[in-house]
Amino acid sequence: MTLKETPGCLTVPELKDLVGYLRGGASSARKDDLIERILVAMLGSELETAWTLLDETQQAAVAEAAHHALGEYSDWRFRAKYQRAPAFQVAAAKSYGYSAGKRTAWCLFIQYAPDEGRHVPTDLRPHLQAFVPPPAPPAQGSRHAAGTSAARALAEVAEDDPVRRIQPC
Repeated sequence: MTLKETPGCLTVPELKDLVGYLRGGASSARKDDLIERILVAMLGSELETAWTLLDETQQAAVAEAAHHALGEYSDWRFRAKYQRAPAFQVAAAKSYGYSAGKRTAWCLFIQYAPDEGRHVPTDLRPHLQAFVPPPAPPAQGSRHAAGTSAARALAEVAEDDPVRRIQPC
């Protein structure tokens, strides 16, 4: 999927959250305009600025996905390698059950499609690969440790709140 196709499943408030990370924010409340604003920013001169908004874990996750052969982000693979996961959402200011909080800037880079999971859009990948260094390979000689970490990560995912686990980004 491309960057223009994937935000289509997001609501206007969700898109406004994402556009809020871009310089100048949103100038329109129309869904098509918000998607176009994200497209222009992420495929243009604002990409590296948006990259600087990510924390170290989020940057590592984007690097893993951008340099993956299919652009996929795998939570269990990432947890196995780094023993942590990137934040998808900022903690909600209110504790109402329907409010999961605002999306993080990470969601500008890693999109969600129901039939494809989380991935870097195909048209964004080459732009990221131009300046995002490839991730370091897993540590050598630690296959047992990596296997243990992978099993632990899978167990953590299974124990996670199922609603939080399937939250699209």
